[in-house]
Amino acid sequence: MSRRPGQSSRDTDLYRFWTFAYSFFYVVTMPPKRLGHFNEKLQNDFPFIKKLKSTDDFNVQCTTCHGSFSVSHGGQSDINDHLKTQKHKLATRSSVQSGKVSNYFSALAPTENDFW
Repeated sequence: MSRRPGQSSRDTDLYRFWTFAYSFFYVVTMPPKRLGHFNEKLQNDFPFIKKLKSTDDFNVQCTTCHGSFSVSHGGQSDINDHLKTQKHKLATRSSVQSGKVSNYFSALAPTENDFW
């Protein structure tokens, strides 16, 4: 850091000291980050998201686009970020446009000959 006119080297040294002291204090006193887990509330809010069969509670899979991702960083915001992806939007559009297979077939009604 260069000195400005009228600034002594003592001021510069004090600035450097307090900048270092603050950054050191900030790093030492920060609590550890906690991982978000996929819980029942997220399951109820987003029924198309399923937990992957693994040992952890934060890897999930979207049943709409079959994409897998982690909710450990932001929980619900991770899911909202996934909803904004191009892959999910395309899969949602495709599933809305294409109908269910059962819509193309009708159930056969039994006739009198079926009972004899």
